[in-house]
Amino acid sequence: MRCKSLKNISIVQVKQRKLLLGKNKRDTSINERISRDEYSMNLSELETERFTMRSTRLTDSDLSPSKKRKKTIKYPTLKEHPLFYDLSGSDVEKYEIFKETAHECFSNIYCEDPEVQRTCLNDITLLRFCIARNFKHKAVLKMWTKWVDWYMDYRPDLITNQEIRHLPLTKYFKIHKTDQEGRSLVVLRPGLIDENLDSDDAMLVCLYIIEKAIKKSERKADGKISVIFDRKGMSQKKDKKWLGTYKKMSQHLQDYYPERLQNAFIVNSNWVVHLIISMMKMFLSKATKDKLCIIKKNSKLLDYIDFENVPEDLQ
Repeated sequence: MRCKSLKNISIVQVKQRKLLLGKNKRDTSINERISRDEYSMNLSELETERFTMRSTRLTDSDLSPSKKRKKTIKYPTLKEHPLFYDLSGSDVEKYEIFKETAHECFSNIYCEDPEVQRTCLNDITLLRFCIARNFKHKAVLKMWTKWVDWYMDYRPDLITNQEIRHLPLTKYFKIHKTDQEGRSLVVLRPGLIDENLDSDDAMLVCLYIIEKAIKKSERKADGKISVIFDRKGMSQKKDKKWLGTYKKMSQHLQDYYPERLQNAFIVNSNWVVHLIISMMKMFLSKATKDKLCIIKKNSKLLDYIDFENVPEDLQ
C-alpha cells in the first residue's frame, strides 16, 4: 500500500470527517457484518486513506538524533490496572465471558489494520465497557459494537494537528497539566470564542483533545481525564448556540469513551448552568451526572488539583 504524507491532508477529508461525525452511521452496522461471508467487503475511499495515514511512519534513520522516538512505554496489564482492583469474582467471570464474545465477533469483521484490532480488543478497554453497563452481557455487547462501528468509521485516533490547527477553537480547548492523580486536565473556554460556532468543528477539536489527553493519562494514571468547563464570557445567546454541541459532546463521552471521565468541573457558573443540566438529564446516565461538579468558589478546585496546576486565572 502506498503511503501518503500527512501534509497532504485535504479540506475534502476534513469535510468527510464532519459528515461522518454528523451522521454517526455506517452503511452497514457491525451486527450486520458479523458474518464470515462478508470478508470481500470493499473499504471505502475514506477508510483506505485513513489506513494509509496510519501506516505512514518515519524510521529512526529519517530522524535526527534529537528527534528519535522515545522508548516504548510499558502500560499496566489488566490485573495491574486500578479498575481491576474492586472487581468481584463474579465480575471477573462476566468480563471473561464478554471478552470471549468480543474476540469472536471481531474475528468476523473485515479489518486490515492491526492497530484497530489492538484498540477494539484491548483488555482494559473491554473492562471499561463492562463497568459502564454493570457487567450485563447484552447491554455491554450492544454498547461495544456501537462503539466499534463508530471507531472504525471515524478513526478519532487519526485526527491530526494539521486538520484542526486553523480552527479558532484550538486556542480555547486545551490540555492543561494534570489533576492530583496525574490525569490529564482538559480546559474548555467556549465563552471566549467570538467567531461563529461550527458544531462539527467543535467536535473535531474536542475529539482530538480527548484522544491526546487519554494517551497522556494512560502513561501516568488510570487513563481517565478531568475537565474544567470555564463559563467565563458565556451569555444566554452563546448558551443557546452551544446547546446542541454540549449534548453531542456529552453523548460521545458517555457512549464512546466509557470510564474515561473522572470529573467535569464547571466554573464561573450561573443559573443557566442548572437549567442546561436539567435539560440534559434525560440523556445522561446517572454515572455521568454524578461526575458533574459545579464549583462555586475556585478554591474548591484545590480539592482535586494542586495549586500550581490550576489555570492562573482560576487560582
